[in-house]
Amino acid sequence: MAKKKLDKEAESTPSSPSKIVAVCKNETVHFVIGLMLVIFSVYLLLAFSSFFFTGAADQSIIDSGSSADLAAVNNQVKNYAGSRGAQLASYLINDCFGVSSFFILVFLAVAGLKLMRVRVVRLWKWFIGCTLLLVWFSVFFGFAFMDHYQDSFIYLGGMHGYNVSRWLISQVGVPGVWMILLITAICFFIYISARTVIWLRKLFALSFLKREKKETSLHFANFSRCKFPLNTRKIIETGSTSLHVDSGLFLLGWLASVAGIDRGCHRIKHKTTGYINSLALLIIAGAESGCGKSSALDPFIDCISLIESGSNINQESSNFEEEDCDACNLRIKFLRNAYAKTGDSAKLDEIKNIKQKLREIEAKRNKPKFLMSDITKEAYFKLMVAQGFVMRMESDGILLPRDAFNMIRKFWGGEIHSESRIGRGQATCKDPFIVDLVFTQIEPFTKFIRDKSYIETGLCARMLTYRAAPHDPRMYQTSQHELDPEIKELIRSILARVNDCATSNVGHQVITLDAGAERAWDDFRIECSKKASRRNVEIKEWTKRMAQHALKIAGVLHIAEYSEPEKVPVSLDEIETAIQITEVFADNLWECIAGHADRQEKACMCDVGIHILEKNLYVFSATQIKQRFKDRYAAADVDVALHKLEQRLIIRNTSESFFRKRGRPSGAEYENMLYNR
Repeated sequence: MAKKKLDKEAESTPSSPSKIVAVCKNETVHFVIGLMLVIFSVYLLLAFSSFFFTGAADQSIIDSGSSADLAAVNNQVKNYAGSRGAQLASYLINDCFGVSSFFILVFLAVAGLKLMRVRVVRLWKWFIGCTLLLVWFSVFFGFAFMDHYQDSFIYLGGMHGYNVSRWLISQVGVPGVWMILLITAICFFIYISARTVIWLRKLFALSFLKREKKETSLHFANFSRCKFPLNTRKIIETGSTSLHVDSGLFLLGWLASVAGIDRGCHRIKHKTTGYINSLALLIIAGAESGCGKSSALDPFIDCISLIESGSNINQESSNFEEEDCDACNLRIKFLRNAYAKTGDSAKLDEIKNIKQKLREIEAKRNKPKFLMSDITKEAYFKLMVAQGFVMRMESDGILLPRDAFNMIRKFWGGEIHSESRIGRGQATCKDPFIVDLVFTQIEPFTKFIRDKSYIETGLCARMLTYRAAPHDPRMYQTSQHELDPEIKELIRSILARVNDCATSNVGHQVITLDAGAERAWDDFRIECSKKASRRNVEIKEWTKRMAQHALKIAGVLHIAEYSEPEKVPVSLDEIETAIQITEVFADNLWECIAGHADRQEKACMCDVGIHILEKNLYVFSATQIKQRFKDRYAAADVDVALHKLEQRLIIRNTSESFFRKRGRPSGAEYENMLYNR
């Protein structure tokens, strides 16, 4: 019995190694060690910083003094971290890595914060990054300041940087060392972010010089810098040149045509985040008269109309399907009577199967309606329920109805939408898909995008906005040419191929991205989230969705290029092009909403101020000024203008000095401070 008891006690008592492991895994121990590392890094920071100011005075004491002298109380070391701090600073900076030793402090602090669970970081990435920076800057400073080592108490690159630099110079020479430093720096930036490759490509292509030349003449951003895929480039360049239309308008027509004909068949997926987006597009473009809005859409509308008319089934198959439907309906009637008599559940299963067959026949008989003309909310919903998608392309059309904003927003995201009507019951759109493109004049365009309901409902965040640049009148004096037959055939063949693919596939086909495209899009998504916090309220939500818009555009461009797009991943070039296109939309939206608003306010303030001074008004009311400028500015703009003039001490608000009169208030009253008596 005693032996068994001793065995049990031995089993219950953990061994020494297991105790050590348990202590190492203890969260409190981790916190204490992390706190010590953080404090130690702060101590080293104090020592290093003080070394730059007191190092010259302390150098002789550290070099000549013994350990006993340094341990004495009156060692005369001036470093704020004491003699041991001066020793550490002198060793790590002069004898080791120079000023790049600060990266040691960074890693110690990060490691301490991770152990304390203050920050969640990948410690191995920080270790690799800090190590590479430590070595690179040590060699760089050792090479750059090699001649100053004899005359200075501080070695900026340390002895490590000095010795490595001398050896490299002996092997590859001074120009070779500079090249090695440059190449290693570029490799490090590529390791940090894949966007480095994109930036380098732009740098070597000297695109920034071209951009300066082009942007001096155009106020609004355009798509001239975008490197389109082969088919899209042929269509856009040849079509816009031969028809003398804005290339941006022609591009929008092409994107809407491809996405609409696809009618939600393909979806694009980002593997890392799991994002799956439909290729639904909402596009609005404003252009002056004569910019070729109709000419930009006519080639695509003609091709779509041919596809729409050619989707009819022949008469023989139609008659056969009609007879098949009648037989199915009679069979359903018979099965219902049989079920009522016998209660056999097998009859219900057969009824379900027959109804499914009827739905398939109905889907074949009903040809898709690609181009709708009635844009009321009811018409949108009715067509969406009937065929699951809605497509509209208008060259000078009516803008979206205000009461349909919420519904259109749901269609864009593929959300389920239901509506109930008296007499018609409830109808539901389970998997909606929408493509809506409208070109309009500048005035309704500006009014629409500045509408508060347009912004507040979230429709603005989901719509692509483009403002065609003011046209050159000389350009449109030249007679328009016919579209090249080869380009016509290319447009027709691509759209027909996309339509055949959408018709033959029952479910959704998923388009993926390759590894380079994944990284580029992910970097762009992170960058967009950072930009969103610095944007105005009007376009903040749109900036958050920039990456989503880019993904949709990349999917549309990909469909236009490949006959089986789901089998070929989206390349890095395609995602970069989509990002460029999205950035053009962002610039246009910013200019149209925020930039226009700023210019409008400034213009209103100038006009109101000039009117007050020229008329030499002494006392006037806000109502008088609003009435004077009612045809030019909104009442809210006049209020802002008066407020700014008051801030500039040109006018003074005197409303408080007047007693309230009976009847309707006349508004705020002002006094001209520059009144000429």
